[in-house]
Order: sequence, then C-alpha cells, then structure tokens
Amino acid sequence: MTLAVHRDAFHLGPVGFREVAPGASLAEIAASLGLEAFDGAICIDGHEVPRAAWPHVRPKPGVSEITLHGPLQGGGDGGKDILGLVATVALIAVTQGIASGTLLLPSSLGTLTAGSKVVAGILAAGVGVAGSLAISALIKPPALARQDSAPEDRDTLGVASASGNKLEPGGTLPRVLGTRKVFPSFVTEPMVYLDRGDEVVEAVLAMSGPHSLSDIRIKGAPIETMTGVEFETRQGFPGDDPLTLVTRYARTAPLQAELRGHRVQDGGKLLESATGSALDSLPQPVVTATREAPDELRIDMALRRGLFKQDALTDKVRVPLRIRIKPANGTTWINLPELHFQSSGTVPRRMTVKLTWAASPATTVEAATGVGFVEARTSAPAQSISPPGGGWLADGYFHDGAGDVWASSANLGSTGVQHVRMTEFEAEIVLDTASFPQGRWDVEVLRGYAFRDTLYTASTYQMNGAVRDFFGSEGSPPEINQSRSDLIDDVEATRAVSVWNAAPAPRGRAAYIAVRARNTSIEQLSAVASGLVRDWDGAAWTEWKATSNPAPHLRDALAGMLNARRVPEESMDNVELAAWRSDCATAGHEVNVILEGETVESTAQLAASAGFAQLRQADRYGVARDFDRAADSPVQLFASANVRDFGWSKAFPVIPDGLRVTFADRARDYDRRQIVVYRDPTRERGGLIEAITYETAVTEAEARYRALYDLLQMEYRATFYNFTAPSSVIRGKRGSLIAVAHDSLSRHQGQGWTSRIEYDGAGDMTAIELDRPVKITREADFAATPDISVVPDLSLIGAEGGVMIQRQDGTHTVHEVAEGTGTHSRLTFLAPISPTGLTGDPEVLVTSGLFSRVVRRLVVFDVVPRSIHEAEVTCVDEAPEIWQKLQERFG
Repeated sequence: MTLAVHRDAFHLGPVGFREVAPGASLAEIAASLGLEAFDGAICIDGHEVPRAAWPHVRPKPGVSEITLHGPLQGGGDGGKDILGLVATVALIAVTQGIASGTLLLPSSLGTLTAGSKVVAGILAAGVGVAGSLAISALIKPPALARQDSAPEDRDTLGVASASGNKLEPGGTLPRVLGTRKVFPSFVTEPMVYLDRGDEVVEAVLAMSGPHSLSDIRIKGAPIETMTGVEFETRQGFPGDDPLTLVTRYARTAPLQAELRGHRVQDGGKLLESATGSALDSLPQPVVTATREAPDELRIDMALRRGLFKQDALTDKVRVPLRIRIKPANGTTWINLPELHFQSSGTVPRRMTVKLTWAASPATTVEAATGVGFVEARTSAPAQSISPPGGGWLADGYFHDGAGDVWASSANLGSTGVQHVRMTEFEAEIVLDTASFPQGRWDVEVLRGYAFRDTLYTASTYQMNGAVRDFFGSEGSPPEINQSRSDLIDDVEATRAVSVWNAAPAPRGRAAYIAVRARNTSIEQLSAVASGLVRDWDGAAWTEWKATSNPAPHLRDALAGMLNARRVPEESMDNVELAAWRSDCATAGHEVNVILEGETVESTAQLAASAGFAQLRQADRYGVARDFDRAADSPVQLFASANVRDFGWSKAFPVIPDGLRVTFADRARDYDRRQIVVYRDPTRERGGLIEAITYETAVTEAEARYRALYDLLQMEYRATFYNFTAPSSVIRGKRGSLIAVAHDSLSRHQGQGWTSRIEYDGAGDMTAIELDRPVKITREADFAATPDISVVPDLSLIGAEGGVMIQRQDGTHTVHEVAEGTGTHSRLTFLAPISPTGLTGDPEVLVTSGLFSRVVRRLVVFDVVPRSIHEAEVTCVDEAPEIWQKLQERFG
C-alpha cells in the first residue's frame, strides 16, 4: 500500500494519513479523497496533468508532491493559471508507471496535447518510457486504451461444455484490425442439453463487424478434424443469411443437487431421522425456476451409477417422479402427471424432463418400452394400508376425462392422459399457453422410492398387493416396502435450462461462428480473423478486403458501419488518406491488433500510430504523418516579426539504452514474445532497459523498427518549441514542416521585410533591400586564416551568410549572400536567383543566418486556439537523423 499525507481544504487541524492503493492513478487518488466529481486541476511537482490523462498516469518513485487544485473565479486563460489549493498528497511508497499509451484522447476526435510545460513536469515525476512517448512523442506508440485482464473461465457443465469469453450485458465484441489469432466471445450462454443420452453443447461466438474467418480450432485442434463437432460461419455483412446450425438460445441454472430419496436404517426399510421426525426421512424436493417467458424448460437428471438391485441385476427398477409448478408470484401449485423412469444395470443413465409452452398444442401420447420413461399418470390413489394418505391428482388439462388415468406402451389406445410424450431419454410435458401463460414459473421436482417393476401393477397402482405411497411411508415404526439394501438408485438433478426458440444473435454487423458439439467440450475456440474494410480502388473506398494497411482501418473506424455517428464522406480527406495508404504499402507499415471496448477515437489513433501517423481533425479528417522530410520545403516561415512568446523545454530527461518489447509473434502462432532493442547496435546486454508493448506488431522486424524509431524520437525530438502567432497567418497544421528563425535559437539570426528588389537584365533577382539591418556572418576558412589563435569563435571559421525568402506562392528558398560579417540592410546574392513566386515589388519576410542553417526546420506538434485572433503552436525538431539511422540499421 502507498502511504499518503492529506490535509483537507482550509482545514486547520492536524495532518491525516490515508492509504492509497499501489499503482493508483491520479483519478483513483482523487476519488479516494472524496473528489470523484472534482472539477479542477491535478499537478505533479507543480506541473498540470491533462484531465484525459488522470486515469492513466500512475506516478513512479521520485515524485515529491501531487497537488489537487480547484479553479478560482476570474483570471486569464479561463482561470487555468490561477489555482486554489484543495489538497496535497505526498507519495512515499513505490507506484507503477503509466499503463496505457493513449493518454491524450478526449471525448472529441481531436487529440489533447500536453504542451511543453506539462511534459517537462510530468516526465520529471518519473513516468515510464511508454507514458513519456504517449505524452510527448510526435507519433504515439501503438497501445490500447483498455488494459483488461484475461477473460474469466466458465464452469464446465459435464462431458459436453463450453468455456471462454462470455459477452456480458452491455459488453463489447472484439474487432480485429488487420489479421490476428483471436478467441471470440460467446454472444449467448452456451446451451448444454441431452440428446438420446449424449450431452450436446450449442454455442454462437461473434466478432464485431465483417471478418474473414479461417483456421478455426478447439484446444489447438483443427475443428474440421474433430468427431462430433459441426460448425458454420457468417462474415458479418448486413445481407448475411441467418444461422441454421444454432437457431435458439438458453440460460442455464446449474443444480448439481441430489434428488434425495428416503433415509433408511441399515436394515434397508426402516426410516431413519437425525431429529427423530419421520418427515426428515422422507424425500426432499429440488426447486428451480424458469427465466422470463421461455419456450422450454429442460431439467436434466443423471443416474451416474445406474439403476439396479444388486441381488437381481436383470430386474427392471422404477423411480417415480412428481413435478409441480406455479407462477413465480403465485401461491397455488399445479400438479403435473406423475412420471416413472425405468432401467436396469450398471450403465449410467441421463434423462430429461422437458416443459414446453405452445399455443393450442396437439400432442400424441407416447411412452417408452423397457427402458426410459415408461409411465405417466394423472391420478394416483391414496395408500390403502396404514397410515392412509398420499395420492396425486394432476391438473385436469392432462386428462381427456374418459380414458385410463395412466399411459404406458401397453394402453396408448385407451389412455386418457394427454399432452405428454415419453421416450427412452426424455419426458416432454406440453403446456398450452392459454392455460399456462409464458412467464416466470417455479418448478419443484420430487422423487419416490425405487421399486422393482415385477412387483408393480399400473392399472391399480399396487405394489406387492397393496396401494402404497411411494413418496411417504407405511406401518409403525415407519418404513418403506422396497428394501434399499443392495439398491443403487441415486438420482442427481444436474441443470435447469430455459430455452427460447429464437435467433441467438441478430443478422449482419457481426461475424459469427456457430458450433454444435456432441460429448465434446468447446474450450479455447480460436480463429484467425481478418477485419474486412472498404479499401481504396484508385477512385473511392469501395472494395471489401482483408488488409493490414492502417489507412482503410482508420477510415472504417471513423466512417464505417460500426460507428453509430459516422463521419460524413465529405468530411474525410480522401486524398491525404489515399496517399498515406500508398506510403504504408511501400514502407510495409501494418496494423494487426485485437480491439475490445475501444472508443472510435482510440481505434482511429491506434491505426494511425501503426502507420507512423496521428489522427488529425482540421477542416477534414486526415492524418499527420511522420516521414523523411529532407527533400521537402517548409510550408511557412515564422520569425520574431510574426510570433511572440517564443520558448522551448526538454521533454525526455532520461533516455533508456534500450527497450524490452513485447509483441504477438505471428511466426509463433501469435504467442507473446519479448525482445530487447538497443539504440546502439553494437550493444548486446546491460544498460537502462524499459518495457513497452506494441499491440499492432506481429513480426520481429516490425517490433525492432518501431522500437528504434521510438528511441530515436526521444533522442532527437527531446525539445518542444512553443510560440504564439496570429491565427490568420498560420498555414501549417499538425505534421506540417515549418521553418523558424528566432534570435533565441541563434545569435546569428535576423529578419526583416523587403522594401525593394533589384533585378538584372534577364529578370533575375540580384539584391534585396530590407526595412531594417540584419546580421550577416561570413568568415574566412582555415586555409585563409593565418593565425587561428586570434579567432574568437572557431566554430565560425568558413561560415557563410545566407537568407531564406518566404515567397508569395508559399514556397521558401535559401540563398547565399556576398556581404561580410556585420549588419546590413542591402543584401547581394552571390548568384542571380529566379523571381518565381514573387510578383512586382512585394513585401515578403526574409530571415538571415548561417547559410548552412538559416532557419530551424520544425514539425508542428499541435495548434491550440487561444483566442479568436491567436493560436499557440507547439513544434518538435524535424530530426532527419531518425530516418538516417533507421536506414542504416534496416535498409
């Protein structure tokens, strides 16, 4: 447990102590202090943590203070910078790092960014590398928003059973992006029932949306090779045919209760009671109930040791059963016909009593011969010997009023018993819904003592010459007529199954696997599933395909049929998405992941991250890609002339030597595998290693490439640059390459606006006049420097001055100038330059500096509006070194 120190707001008493669970998130810490609906800010070491990150940030050792703040009234920026103290928590014990990489996803499709001030503060608190990248990296690691535990196992119900991931009410089905081995969810409770003595299980498993399903296995064995197993699949399109193998669903109430008979003394007949009351020695009922309005209730029973008399193995033995029902909210019980099950021998027997609700049923009475349910009777007379009593009268619905009150194979032509069908394995009692409305019913099952069939007469209900109460006792002291000595007649009620004769799952929008297995357990059912999405055909997203390309899956998450609030087609940047799709195909970037319970935003972001991009919502939905921009020109130039409040901060104070990567290895049947990837390719072991999981990687090559990319991001994009600019002049968006020139970045930089342009006779530009003097640096090289000891700055030997011109058409060009070190307002180009992109005598922005690095090339991390006139821009370094080192390592 983590010890916490807490003082309530404005409380002047002593400091109290609170226990905080190890690994508690900031949201859990706030809740433990009674601040579940907290509407303020949480800071780590004085740095605010984004609200969306509270459930995911789990502080590590080194945190000195966590503070919870409530906003005061007034103040700039909506009160964000003026905070009222609510509570202080000092963590003393060790906690875990950030568990999820998707910390910054809010309820909208935009991405919440931390900003440099927050990043420096959070990372100084010691969160893990996965959390650091999730907060600070230009492209986040591919990680799931939900980190659920393994699916719980279901209890097996017998020889045939099913266990696995059961879909809970309101739960979500798994969805595969790309291709993965998956264990689908049961969409209904598997139905286990008896069929001619065999146990059969029916189940329907599903995945969200269309999928291509292959390599279906049970416990690792191909399903096609398993005896007694049938299956069918549906891909999950709206026009799919309904399932035909499994057409009903059920809810099971496990009973596992003995249908207890008479308790007798060692002699085998005299009743025995621990309390002295004869009633305690009589049979005790098993009571169950239906679910709401089923079409059937199946009560399964078992004679696990058989049914026989050891001193007369060939004699058939009967067990009588009495069943009564009542509405769940009623008080009056309704008797059903008394049933007799008969068998002989040591062979275990299974049987079922089935109650079926039907409208105006026409039922032909049937009865088994020899073994099974051999008799049903609507009336049993009272005992003819002392003490009198007993007897049974079924509801009048079960007799036609004229024929015999019993039914067996010997009197089917003369019986008056109706609405009962009996076979070797099953007794079905058909209930007319007009007399027995569907609803919730209580059901009670009682057994009598077993007796030898040769001693029994059905027409008179006599045994050994007298009518006896098989459910009571006779004589004094009380006893039963049939000795239980050497009698094996244990009856167990195993389960009560409510069945509805309706489709177990709706058609379309989910891929299904329906399975029926006889005397086989459906455990660990797996399949290789490929999510089907509309792919780009060169003109539109039309063709349904199984693909691992991230672009179609990102688009499907936003605008596909599984999104209840689909993004309109006209709001998708299809040109950008199609270009990204092409780049992913060329680079081999893939997404292969199983999703369950993810939001639209987290799904889209996961697909984007797998393709080295980030979801972007501007005028249209697209992606901000990360790629080698060395050959690209910046889309915009920012300098002191058009920005304010320029600053920067470090994002990654400690960079690990390597990452221990966990991924699902396709070459090993998608089993989890770990590898270590070092920044230094010559290193083999040791150093600072941190753990990370790549959910979308399924090959070692993918995992290694991604790990090195993330390590290089921390190394070469460790700085955040922030500035404020007028909204009207910002042309870049997240992921755009921009140029920044600022005197805080280099003492050699300057900027100004052109006041005049000089041209030669060919119309090329030869010189420009600026509205202010700018710094130019030009120094002789080593060969032309006779005494370097007098040179104040050796780094400037051979330096050449240059300028970048932001042309009217949005392009930017860099040119060397002839002026020497000093400040100049007129600059002459070493060689005439083209005037393309400039019209007339324009006023354009020009920055000066060293020719080799006139500006700093940055990539836009985020743009956050601060008012209707201004926006805050956050950038990171272009970092071409990332791509150079990836090329060197992987080619």
